[in-house]
Amino acid sequence: MGSTGFIELELWRKLLGATESSYDEFKVFNNRVLKPASNEVNAISDIDITDILFDRRKSRRITHIKLKFKSEAVKNAISSISNGEQLMQTIRYQLLIEKGMEKPWALYASEKYDNAYIQEKVDYTDKEEAA
Repeated sequence: MGSTGFIELELWRKLLGATESSYDEFKVFNNRVLKPASNEVNAISDIDITDILFDRRKSRRITHIKLKFKSEAVKNAISSISNGEQLMQTIRYQLLIEKGMEKPWALYASEKYDNAYIQEKVDYTDKEEAA
């Protein structure tokens, strides 16, 4: 139903708190951080990470990761949004789309959260990405 889009490996490392040099080797990062985090999301939330895809943009090294996921709760919530056209005109929806979020998820988040909350999360992500 959705995906993160391909995100740079280094950003995934920062977001998951795996910045120590012991996680520089992808195999270690994948086995000790990425897979356990994926399993935890699947176990404690209504989001089911269905696939982890890798992209090698520079030779044989993995440089980008994409997560595919589905969520029945989100799917049901999206289908019940009655003011979808209105939400698509909001600043928060446009900001999420600009940041690469897929349209159904941006619609869901735009209904669930206000502008200030979404801006706070985007600012945090931008700050972490820049660090």
